[in-house]
Amino acid sequence: MGRNLDAMHGTQLDSFRAQNMSFIFQEAHLLRNLTLFENIKLAQSLAKKPVDGDAINTLLNLLQIADKSSSLPNQLSRGQKQRAAIARALINRPSLLLADDPTASIDDKNTELVLQLLFDLATNYGSTLLIATHDKRIKDHFTYTYQL
Repeated sequence: MGRNLDAMHGTQLDSFRAQNMSFIFQEAHLLRNLTLFENIKLAQSLAKKPVDGDAINTLLNLLQIADKSSSLPNQLSRGQKQRAAIARALINRPSLLLADDPTASIDDKNTELVLQLLFDLATNYGSTLLIATHDKRIKDHFTYTYQL
């Protein structure tokens, strides 16, 4: 993005990361005292972007967890938590999305749904998507994989 990250420090670097980068980890890492909706809303707030409830609801619908928006993380299955974490990562339309086994706890049907969302984000918003995985369901979506 033409920015020298080494020249940034403290809150400037934090702000840049929040606005331009997202991470999907193997474990969801949701804040347990916030609802699913509030966890996603927090990502927008931290990026100093206006909270867009419609965009949050759209993502939750696409990920088939809209009915869980007012649930706390301990009321969700592992797969639902992971889809909530994916929604949180996608809500700010990041320039760079780093995903570490993003579908590890998700069933086959929802894996396809999540992959389509990730690929659509990369295509529609010009985002760079980097996926680290050993999940064959993801590997099968690529024509070439390099394995050590």
